Amino acid sequence: MLGETRGTSAGGKAEAGKSLRVPGTNPFFFDNDALQGNRLIELLATMPDLEVYLMNTGAVGGPEGDPAASKVKIAHSSAIITGIVSGIIEWEPDPDFGYEVASSLPGFPDDELLQPRRLYERQGRLDEYQAAVEKLHAERRAYLRSFPGLDEGIVEAI
Repeated sequence: MLGETRGTSAGGKAEAGKSLRVPGTNPFFFDNDALQGNRLIELLATMPDLEVYLMNTGAVGGPEGDPAASKVKIAHSSAIITGIVSGIIEWEPDPDFGYEVASSLPGFPDDELLQPRRLYERQGRLDEYQAAVEKLHAERRAYLRSFPGLDEGIVEAI
């Protein structure tokens, strides 16, 4: 439902680096985003063992090019996918967002990419991180509430 991403130069110079939110990715689903979100929740309820993953690409700790940020490289993404498929990642609940995050991936070179809070903490920017978390929670809830008929459980999951 959140479809959070950053625009790239493929969308033109005006889109490059711009925060974008595009719900849904199925071109064959009707144009009712609330119905699409509600249907996903219904499907997930019928498959309790289904695992769903969210993976960041781009950068952690700021936009790409920011000296305080760490770039997520293709090799990092590949190692994470390999870890998921191999079942070698250790997971723990994230205190800020509630979903599980990787706490350990054998051989992975940068734990701060697995848990951005660690990067902010090491850099003495934990206040900035906490402000970003609070802002994301508020923005995401407000955005999701803009879809009439969307299951309130989806909004409250934020």
